[in-house]
Amino acid sequence: VLKVEPTRVWTDGNGAQRVGRRVGEKGVDVALAVDLVRMAPGYDHAILVSGDFDYVPALQAVKDMLKIVTVVSVMKGTPPKQHGHARRLRGLCDHERNFYEAELKGKYKYP
Repeated sequence: VLKVEPTRVWTDGNGAQRVGRRVGEKGVDVALAVDLVRMAPGYDHAILVSGDFDYVPALQAVKDMLKIVTVVSVMKGTPPKQHGHARRLRGLCDHERNFYEAELKGKYKYP
C-alpha cells in the first residue's frame, strides 16, 4: 500500500533546503503519479483510487510495463446513466469500479 504524504521540498533564498507540510491538490497528484511509475517494478497490480484524468500519462506508462490497473472512484450523488471516468482513463483500466455516495451512505461508520 502506497501512502503519499503531502509534503514539499524547496530551496529558500539563502540556498538552504526546506521541507513543508503544505502541498496543493496538484502536488499530491504529481507525487502519486511519479510514485506509481517509479515503483512499478515492485508490483504487478496498481489500484488507483481516483477518476482524475490527470493520471492518464502515469497509467499509460504503467500499462506499457504490462501491469494490471484497477481504477476505483467515489462520486457524489447517485449513479448516472453513463460512467463518470474520462473515456481514455477507462480505456487504460483492466478493471473499474465506481462507488456513489448514495450507495455508501449509512453502510460504513467512521470514528
